[in-house]
Amino acid sequence: LVGGYLTNEVKPLTLVKTRSKRYFRRLEKMNMPQVYEAVNRIQATPWRINHRVLEVIEQILQTNSELGGMPRNEAYELPVKPADIDTNEEAREAYRKEAYAVHQANVKLVSRCAKVQGIMRTARKYRDFEAIYFPYQLDFRGRVYPVTSLSPQGEDFVKALIEFAEGEELGTEQAADWLAIHIANLFGVDKVPFIDRVLWTHQHSDMLLAIAENPFDNREWCDADKPFQALAAAFEWQGYIEHGLAHVSRIPVALDGSCSGLQNFGMALRCEVTG
Repeated sequence: LVGGYLTNEVKPLTLVKTRSKRYFRRLEKMNMPQVYEAVNRIQATPWRINHRVLEVIEQILQTNSELGGMPRNEAYELPVKPADIDTNEEAREAYRKEAYAVHQANVKLVSRCAKVQGIMRTARKYRDFEAIYFPYQLDFRGRVYPVTSLSPQGEDFVKALIEFAEGEELGTEQAADWLAIHIANLFGVDKVPFIDRVLWTHQHSDMLLAIAENPFDNREWCDADKPFQALAAAFEWQGYIEHGLAHVSRIPVALDGSCSGLQNFGMALRCEVTG
């Protein structure tokens, strides 16, 4: 129920993220075997670093290309001051607004770079591990969240950086279809029936293979809703095309809840059927 660190030099994690001692006293008296089992199963899921995605991001970070939403490694340049800035009030005001916008962008850039580099340092550190695990905590509502910045619940490039350590053969056409659906979703084709999403992926197979072969010359993945996850999926599709149903897949296929409004009504009304 506690832990999560590789050292005993820091305070261990608690199952629920809260400062309320009263809440912890209530939990001590509660019997929650299913909750413990759920959290432990999530924490026992082995992951590993996706080397191909890591290498692409490493190359992007060495440039100012900002591909896929990555931060550039140089600050944005301030605008050139107008020659008549001392005498032209209108030009001076316009310059100040533009310069302020650039300054704010650079402040955000520093913060963004620090966050990305921190996650990348972790990915580099664990890139050769056969399996890595993430510690989780519950919030007061019972939702489960990973504690670390590198995690399955991170932003797009973070999710793309990791894959399941234990792969499994696709095995069936249904499994291959779910991979195709996942790819279509990542490219924004997510408001049509499943069969149409499968068809879309097969129709764009050549594009996906080109991306996997050279993601820098073939940048269609940058226009996807989830660019780096789309890139990771293109690599996965390449494996499927090359090996068919024998392809060992390690990519998480994301599924989202539906009818959340009805679920909320069911919870408020304590209706088990609707819930």
